[in-house]
Amino acid sequence: MLISEKLRSHKVSYVISMFVFCIMLFPVFPAFAYEEPWDQIEARKSPIKCKRKVEYKRIKSINKNYSIPFKVILPREYESSTKRYGVVLMLCGASGARRGSGAEPLYFSVWCKLPRVMDNLSKQTLAKKDFEYAINEKELKMFNDWLAENPFEDFIAVDMWHPSSGRDAAFDKFITEELFAFLDQNYRTIPSKDFRAIDGACGGGAVALLTAFRNPECFAACGGMQTDLGTFPYALKYFEQNAQRIKAAKLKFNLNTNKADVCNSFEYYYKKDQMGNKIKVPSGELAKLVSMIEQVGLTAEVNVFSHCIHGYSAYRYPNGHQTMYFYSKLFKENALKNGMTNNSDESEKVNNISTIKNKENLENDEP
Repeated sequence: MLISEKLRSHKVSYVISMFVFCIMLFPVFPAFAYEEPWDQIEARKSPIKCKRKVEYKRIKSINKNYSIPFKVILPREYESSTKRYGVVLMLCGASGARRGSGAEPLYFSVWCKLPRVMDNLSKQTLAKKDFEYAINEKELKMFNDWLAENPFEDFIAVDMWHPSSGRDAAFDKFITEELFAFLDQNYRTIPSKDFRAIDGACGGGAVALLTAFRNPECFAACGGMQTDLGTFPYALKYFEQNAQRIKAAKLKFNLNTNKADVCNSFEYYYKKDQMGNKIKVPSGELAKLVSMIEQVGLTAEVNVFSHCIHGYSAYRYPNGHQTMYFYSKLFKENALKNGMTNNSDESEKVNNISTIKNKENLENDEP
């Protein structure tokens, strides 16, 4: 009987030891990048769990003559503070645009988990699991160095459907005349171009750039994640046509892509000039755009990340985090430039900023 109990005890100890060994050998959390299949992502309909409020809105556009949906992603402390915030419009990619204006805008607020991305950045320290392990050690250190030097500050993000056409002047007017007015009236925004930006994914990134190129006086910055300039080759033409206005507005640019992205056109080749010197020449559309931006005396922040192919995974992993951090940093710089601080009553300063900007716009419109 005693021998039997001892054997049973040894067996139990052995099983427990092997179980602990397996857990150590094969961690519960995967240490490799995982990208959800698109069909699983697009099957998700309900808002993701996040630490911020996401509101569904819709405007019957006068310029477009139909109703346009969008979701307003609010800062975490929005309801418990009196602070005013900058606004970034996030235009959906082709997959979201094809669903039509009658569909609920899900692209960034649900599929791309943008509220979760902003929650991650608000922690001020990121781990590989925040990116579903789709990031290497060097990139992770880069993010945490950024946050340590210049902590993330929240703003209002607007998840937007768009009509997909990059030549839609009526959509430009919807944004500049209707949407911004609605946001300023219904939310605590800072009604100044210094606190407005537009960005997007894939085709949405191209439309965001085109909108900013045609309306540089309305935005502090613009950008795109995995921007599909191949489908919108006339984007460079619009930049060229409006280059002097863009330069005068001091528009800033944020562009990111991935090494394995099918839309990655940040490509160069080398050749020798007449003197035999080796020179770098842009060959891809994105590289050409960056060159054009630099030629007018402006700069573009460009990041090419190692992980993720084209699609939702990239937008909510390194690309999405870098994009939202860029606009946080920009709005902080502009607040400092305009003499605004988080601890002061900003309402008077906001009114002064608006008055100054309106005066500047009137002066610019004079012949």
